[in-house]
Amino acid sequence: MRAASALVEKRSTLANPDKFVLDFFSGGGADTYTGKTVNGTTALNYSAYYSAVLVLAETMASLPVGVFRKRPDGFTEPATDHPLWPILHDAPNEEMSSTEFRGIMQGHLASWGNAYAQKRMTGGGVVESLWPLRPDRMEVRRSESTGRLVYEYRPGNGPTRTFERKQILHLRGFGFDGVKGYSTFSQGRQAVAIGMATEEFGGRFFSNSASTSIALKHPGVLGKEAKDNLIRSLQERHVGTEKAWKPLILEENMNLEQIGVPPEDAQLLQLRGHQIEEIARIFRIPPHMLQHLDRATFNNIAELGVGFLTYTMLPWINRWDEGLWLQLLSPSDRRVMVIKHNVRGLLRGNLKDQAQYYKDGRQWGWLSVNDIRRLEDM
Repeated sequence: MRAASALVEKRSTLANPDKFVLDFFSGGGADTYTGKTVNGTTALNYSAYYSAVLVLAETMASLPVGVFRKRPDGFTEPATDHPLWPILHDAPNEEMSSTEFRGIMQGHLASWGNAYAQKRMTGGGVVESLWPLRPDRMEVRRSESTGRLVYEYRPGNGPTRTFERKQILHLRGFGFDGVKGYSTFSQGRQAVAIGMATEEFGGRFFSNSASTSIALKHPGVLGKEAKDNLIRSLQERHVGTEKAWKPLILEENMNLEQIGVPPEDAQLLQLRGHQIEEIARIFRIPPHMLQHLDRATFNNIAELGVGFLTYTMLPWINRWDEGLWLQLLSPSDRRVMVIKHNVRGLLRGNLKDQAQYYKDGRQWGWLSVNDIRRLEDM
């Protein structure tokens, strides 16, 4: 703890603020060409981004997870007597179910690239509960004296809390330094910002009666009072979706001229569809799972679902299983225990193909009954 305290004393100053300080007060915002600030909060206001995070969070949360004991014959069996079983399988703390906890943690992982939880332990060092911590309030540093990671957490109110590595469950997404993962809203900020900008444009377009910019031409010169009356009349009668398409009455030889580009010419709808595909690309999610069905058919949706499991969820599941195994089990338990999620739930929509696979393997001899049962965690 002394080394951690010394580390806290080296925090940045107002004259030379650390990047984390700037991110903390700006919400972790990132500069974009559109001028939109993209951070972990504003990005969720973009429907495609929110949907992508929700798909990953709820899919991970729906998978059963448990602690399993290795057997000499190569099988594993549920270790329901292990202290971690009720924490992972049932409820990590007295306020959250396992589904809620893992949904929050995967949401943090998908968005910030990191998920943190405080490990509350008994006197004997056994984990008795897990409490999620917000990643935008966490700073991870490596101590210069010990080389170990130190976690500084800034709650919404109250002083900064410093945790040692063994007190924190830290799941990481992809990153280069092995300390923190990269956030998707930061790495894909330009795509997210364009999506946010198109949504705002669409909202403002409809709030102005679904009309583009116009100019009113008058043959004479209007005084200030006449201009104010004209503007007020237009706003009262024509601004807002409920007033769209009402007739516009022009007097005194006034003419109306459109000076904006119609949204159909600017291909607004196509741009919005393209940005959904961009978000799907960032998260490696099939576009149809974000309700973008342009290229989806009844014949390929099943295959896309298998691809989602193989190329999107399995890497996340492996990070979870190995992270929980490494950080929650003692060294002695790691020799005889494994922690894993059951992916059978994701294959329920393709049980016919799965049964055929087992049947062929059994018939042609490259799968035994025991092999099939092992694959089914039976």
